[in-house]
Amino acid sequence: KDHKSGGIDAKRGDWPVIRVSQQNAVAFCKWLSAKTGKKFRLPTETEWEFAARAGTDTPMYYGKTDADFSKHANLADATIAKFDQISTHNYLLRISSSKDGAQVQTSVGKYQPNALGLCDMIGNVAEWTSSSYESTDHKVSRGGSWRDLPRWVPVGRRVPYQTHQRVYNVGIRVVMDD
Repeated sequence: KDHKSGGIDAKRGDWPVIRVSQQNAVAFCKWLSAKTGKKFRLPTETEWEFAARAGTDTPMYYGKTDADFSKHANLADATIAKFDQISTHNYLLRISSSKDGAQVQTSVGKYQPNALGLCDMIGNVAEWTSSSYESTDHKVSRGGSWRDLPRWVPVGRRVPYQTHQRVYNVGIRVVMDD
């Protein structure tokens, strides 16, 4: 975080998991399936986008990328300024006119759900999918995080990472098959 403090404890029980690789996410789904006897997996990009859009055709399920997101998503806003206590290192971009109340990731379900009742489809932490990025060994994350500006994370945005990467702002959302 900075040279004065140790940072923010991201191991809170109601916060989404972060720094988990796509390989770890797949292994977790296999473990959860074995433990429960039900089939769990990561969503495909198509499934994720259907769930995130919730029947809308706008860039965000709550409107355009310039709409006030503070009730709907944890994105880069005025609160992010608290992240960096040394003004000379104040490098994080933000929308200063909005304030969602979260400095970094925050409790799951804190923001209003979309029309399907799903929370945090945009912002808080990005989420791994099972889909490959073009013809590479990278997998796609979707949804953006607390660090992203709204224009960077419309529902259709794809961000590739290698499957072994433990990305600081990427977590998981699992699907349970019937």
